[in-house]
Amino acid sequence: MKQKDQLNREVLKFILLAIIFAMLGSSIAYTDDWRADSIRIQPVDKVADTTSKWPGIILIGGGGIAYFSEYISYYFHKAPVVNLGIEIPFTKSHIYALEIMTHSWLARVKDSAYKGDYLNRNYFQYNQNHYTQIGISAVLRGYIVASKVSKFRVFWHFGWLFWGKKDYNSLDLGLGLNYKFTDVLRLQFSYRILSGIPNIADGSTFTTPNLLLLNVCYKL
Repeated sequence: MKQKDQLNREVLKFILLAIIFAMLGSSIAYTDDWRADSIRIQPVDKVADTTSKWPGIILIGGGGIAYFSEYISYYFHKAPVVNLGIEIPFTKSHIYALEIMTHSWLARVKDSAYKGDYLNRNYFQYNQNHYTQIGISAVLRGYIVASKVSKFRVFWHFGWLFWGKKDYNSLDLGLGLNYKFTDVLRLQFSYRILSGIPNIADGSTFTTPNLLLLNVCYKL
C-alpha cells in the first residue's frame, strides 16, 4: 500500500510537470506579444523609461520548512531549511531567467527510527540526533503573464538538484509568487518539489524532501 501511495504521488508530480510545460507555452506566447508591442511603441524619453533597463542580477535568500516523503518521514521530523542563490535574467523583459540556488536543512531523527546505514549513506551526521544535507539547484525560471513592473508575478521553474552525498539529486520543479516592495526589493514565496528520476524508475530509496520557502530578493 505504501508503494502504491508513493507511486500515486509521483504521478501527481509528473502531472505538475506537464502543467509547467503548458505554462512555458503561455510564457512564450506572452514573449511574442511583448516583442510586438516593443516594435509598435517607442518611448520619447529613453532616460525616463526605467522599465526598458536591463533588470540585473538578483540575490535571493531566506528559509522555510523541509517536508519529507512518507518513507523519509519515518526517520525525520519536519526540518528548518535555509537557502541562498542568484537569479540571472535572459532578457530585459525578465520573462525567463537562470536561477542557481543552494539549500541546507537540519533534521532531528525520530526516536523510533532505526539509525543505520540509510542515514549514514545518504546524509551528513551533525550530532547524535541530527542529520543534514546540502544541495545545489540549477533551474530555468519563467514568469507568467505579468510584466517585470507588476506588483505580483507568478513563476514556475524546472531544473536539476545535485550535490551532497550519494543519491541526493533529483528533478527540481516548482511554483511561486513574487511581491514587489520597491524596484529593487521583492518578497518571494515558493514551493519546490524535489523528485529523483532513479527513485521513480526503479523504486529505489527516496532521499530528497520538498521545500516550502519564503525569500527576500534584492536586485543589484
